[in-house]
Amino acid sequence: MKRAFSAIFKSSILVFFGLSVKYLLGFASQVAISRYLGPEDFGSIAASLTLVLFITSLLRMGLDNGIARFIPRYDDTADRSKVIWTGIIIGMPLSAIVSVVLFGASQTIATTFLQDEAAAKTIAVFSFLVIPFIIVQLSVAAARGMNQTIPKILMDDVLYPASKLCGFLTLIYIGGSMVDFSYVYVAGYLLSSIVGIYYLSKYLNRIEIDTAISKKVLTFSIPIALSGVTYKILTDIDTILLSYYSTTSGPVGIYNVVYPLASLLLIIPQSTGYLAMPTLSKLDSNEEKQEFQQIYRLIVKWTAIVAIPVVSVFILFSEPIIAVIYGMEYTAGSLTLVILTLGFFTHIITGPNGDSLEALGYSQFLFLSGVLVAVLNIFLNVLLIPSYSTEGAAVATSLSYAFRNILIGTQIYRKSGILSIPRNITAVVSYSGICLGVLFWFSRHVVRLSDTVVTIPVLFAVTLGYLFTVGKTAIGSYERELVQQALEKYNLDIPAIGQWLSNRDE
Repeated sequence: MKRAFSAIFKSSILVFFGLSVKYLLGFASQVAISRYLGPEDFGSIAASLTLVLFITSLLRMGLDNGIARFIPRYDDTADRSKVIWTGIIIGMPLSAIVSVVLFGASQTIATTFLQDEAAAKTIAVFSFLVIPFIIVQLSVAAARGMNQTIPKILMDDVLYPASKLCGFLTLIYIGGSMVDFSYVYVAGYLLSSIVGIYYLSKYLNRIEIDTAISKKVLTFSIPIALSGVTYKILTDIDTILLSYYSTTSGPVGIYNVVYPLASLLLIIPQSTGYLAMPTLSKLDSNEEKQEFQQIYRLIVKWTAIVAIPVVSVFILFSEPIIAVIYGMEYTAGSLTLVILTLGFFTHIITGPNGDSLEALGYSQFLFLSGVLVAVLNIFLNVLLIPSYSTEGAAVATSLSYAFRNILIGTQIYRKSGILSIPRNITAVVSYSGICLGVLFWFSRHVVRLSDTVVTIPVLFAVTLGYLFTVGKTAIGSYERELVQQALEKYNLDIPAIGQWLSNRDE
């Protein structure tokens, strides 16, 4: 168990670093383009990209998840190569066909689905990113199955966002148009796909398909693909419907600066989830149920502990955060940011539930639950967006996330006995919720939190209370053992920590 959790922990640090770089570069790019183009043009290009990536993501057919799950189940390199070839032979021809269709039907797609004629040119340009996008996804999946983190960081977290930022800054300097910016996205994926081809060539033997292996991969992947459709509806349909119902592209632009900001919270579960699924899959294959449960609980506990302070900052300081980063013209999305933050937190507090169900092999349940969530999400978006615009989209997305996590968390408990929210984290969540609620009411009815004379001592006291609650209730024997080992390894003698460890042992 320790070795498995250690592998996930070390990978999480690397992936967290990579995701931090990715989000930092992505934010810099987004701030640059949103400030330069303004809400209208930025909204148009954001809607076009969302629609094309929505369609493109469907082409993966769940094969990236299938590859990542089945590679660690084979020890022979030839069999691992056959798993990867299954994804390539199916995915690449489909991506070529869809690329041609998107290019040829760009005008029809823009006017029918986005109600935006200006988006036709950007959709035509974005059609060229379909093939490189699929190459990157398949190569990252192969690296994930091999328990390798660096390829994912290099392709997805560094090269693509860095090249995009350089392209954006160049266009801003020379005065580029909205369509010019769309070429930068394509160039970024092309560069990443070159690296992806290099890594795939290292993993692959000669072209060889094993019918039995391919059948296993497809049997698992097809329900995941259908589940992926429903998940993309959950994450993207709000932007598409905002574009459809809005008379201008302004609300889409506002929503697409707020949504990625709230998505920063997902860095933490994504960091642990990268290796969690293949690691848990191997534990399940070896029938190590107790270790599976312990690792799951540790992941949930520490992702929640790390995420709660970030959630609090986003809720209490939503308007000034948006104003500083994007400008006053986007501050209309402050309430939207609060709503999305709460919705994403439900995704954090329930842990890697989707990855765990994949590891356990319940891909059909993921599909069926995904259908229910997708239907609910579409219904809520259609109901709320016409009247409440971005806030309505945020409520629809947040409620759908909560419903999804309840369904999946219930299934995990039924099949493995794992509670989505471990008991030893409830005190931390309760303390944080009470403090956050009081501070939020205080900031709205007594004094604004921009008054630093009041805010700094209050937040300092709340932070000390949070750390005390974590130390008193959430630290278990495994964490204490890690601290003890670290002290011994580096010959450190810290009386306060030693006293704390001895008191906990008593």
